[in-house]
Amino acid sequence: RLLDDFTIGDVMAEFSALRREIWSAIWRVVTDTPNSIQFLQELSVRVGETFDAISTAAAEAWVDAHGVGAIN
Repeated sequence: RLLDDFTIGDVMAEFSALRREIWSAIWRVVTDTPNSIQFLQELSVRVGETFDAISTAAAEAWVDAHGVGAIN
């Protein structure tokens, strides 16, 4: 996305949209499962950590690319 003139805000918005889609799919599958609340609580932590990590990596890559003049 960096070379397609996407801003870091655009990338973060894409990650947020993807996160919402993942949760929507999970809710559709899990709502009828026994012990689903416990499962969702555990999964919430994992999904949150994953998206935090990729968001941080994307932001750092954008800053690094900006710093070396790869983007304006």
